Amino acid sequence: MHAARLRRAGAVSALNLDARDQQVVHTGRVPRRRRLLSALQFFPRGGSSHVARALALELPAHGWDVTLVSGSRTDLGAFGDAARFYAGLDVHPVSFDEALASPDPLD
Repeated sequence: MHAARLRRAGAVSALNLDARDQQVVHTGRVPRRRRLLSALQFFPRGGSSHVARALALELPAHGWDVTLVSGSRTDLGAFGDAARFYAGLDVHPVSFDEALASPDPLD
């Protein structure tokens, strides 16, 4: 996904990726890598998970290392399994399975 398209979607309005890229080209400086940790409380199911995945795929091309932490439900198959949904990315799934199988999930 191109940076301008992400900005139009409102996903990275705080990051001026094109200007940062041009600055590096003009100064000749080697950009230092930046780190982003993105955490989603819920298992992959809706728009926020798709935005997180799109950003995690695009930002490395702009000097960012991205790690995702996401809730995960393997009982739903590919639909709720964070490892499958974010395959190929640095993802750390947090399983909800044991809690959901217990009589009191919040205990």
